[in-house]
Amino acid sequence: MGACSGADLNAIADHSVDDVFSYITLQHLPDRAAVLRYVQDTSRVLRPGGQGALQVRHPRLLPWALDLVGHLAHVAQGRRVWSKACRGRAYQPALLAAAERSGARAELRSRGRRHLWVQLWSTQSRDPVPSGSPPPNATLRPLPETP
Repeated sequence: MGACSGADLNAIADHSVDDVFSYITLQHLPDRAAVLRYVQDTSRVLRPGGQGALQVRHPRLLPWALDLVGHLAHVAQGRRVWSKACRGRAYQPALLAAAERSGARAELRSRGRRHLWVQLWSTQSRDPVPSGSPPPNATLRPLPETP
């Protein structure tokens, strides 16, 4: 495997990775397109039967308030925190669509007060899908939109 550019996972071959995990990373990317590109690339690199778990910021009011308190504490310590790259991202349907574009099944799962997980499963299963089973993406359940 070659070195990744930091902007995508193009150096990783299709269907070559068993598991992908990302925690407290994607919320620091500079724009929405970069986060969606990583979700799509993660789906692309998963082997048949592979899984991914990518944490993003939860779009609800309480996580935003907790982040604000944390940012204010950082400001009091003299740390720079107000750049757009460090504010987090909130867009649920687009995360699911990005995963689907590369053929993964995806679900959004809330964990705790601040975290939303994009969970991915490669739809290229090692085992045959039984006849009459719903399509892999039939279980997509986006969370309700929040004000």
